[in-house]
Amino acid sequence: MKQFNTSREELKKLGEEFKTRAFILVDHIYNLSLWLVLKKRIAKKIVWISYKNAIYYCDKTKAKTDWGTWIHRIFFKLILDYYDENQDKDDFDIESIDRWNAGSKLISRLEENSQYQISFKELSGILKNLPRDLILPLILRDVYNLPYQSIAEFLDLPLTVIANRIYRSRKLFFRLHAGISASADLTIDQTEENKDHYSIEKLRDVTLWLDKELKQTDVTDLEQILNREPRLKEELEIQTHIKSFLKNSISKENAPLSLKKKIKKEAKKRFFIEI
Repeated sequence: MKQFNTSREELKKLGEEFKTRAFILVDHIYNLSLWLVLKKRIAKKIVWISYKNAIYYCDKTKAKTDWGTWIHRIFFKLILDYYDENQDKDDFDIESIDRWNAGSKLISRLEENSQYQISFKELSGILKNLPRDLILPLILRDVYNLPYQSIAEFLDLPLTVIANRIYRSRKLFFRLHAGISASADLTIDQTEENKDHYSIEKLRDVTLWLDKELKQTDVTDLEQILNREPRLKEELEIQTHIKSFLKNSISKENAPLSLKKKIKKEAKKRFFIEI
């Protein structure tokens, strides 16, 4: 399967790099794929195609890119293609999330219930109800702890858009976890006196602050606002709760042995070495 006039020795060298820098990522990428598509068969297929393409085209288009970046670039392209082919059926007003008031009682109730372990079925059921635009940055940040800049680069989006989506994804996840549908009334606790609605700029600053991504020049101002505005502090409590909940609830699952064997076989054909 030699192509692009790459010598056998050059391919062997690429194979050694693949073995130590790419193949070791199989479990990580499979687990990421599983939580992004929520179907084991599809997750396995996406990982297989990612590695197959990376192996086949590495001597032409990988160039000097490190294997980790190269594999992830191919993988995210396939994930986005999958999302495009399986778009959300219902139009959902994502901006309506900003106007929804949870209320302190609901926050306290969910914090009390967070001690109970959630099953894969329950967790995936909530994630399936998140719009595609929201689930990807949420998983990348709260499960894999990627910096906002890395997520922005992977998805080719401005950092502010990533911050908006992480804020909204956590808040919508909170709402769905509480058993409230996305189409329910925006204000669920009519007894709450404070019904202030904040701009997305201020709301995302709360998320940026929590994730230690807020510009240092803005940190003091936001902390002062949080101390005097209870409603904004509730937003912080929601963000904090869901960030911790996801980190503790999403389990890591290794790639199937059959998938690893298939990738090894493909790599051996390409690189003339045992993986």
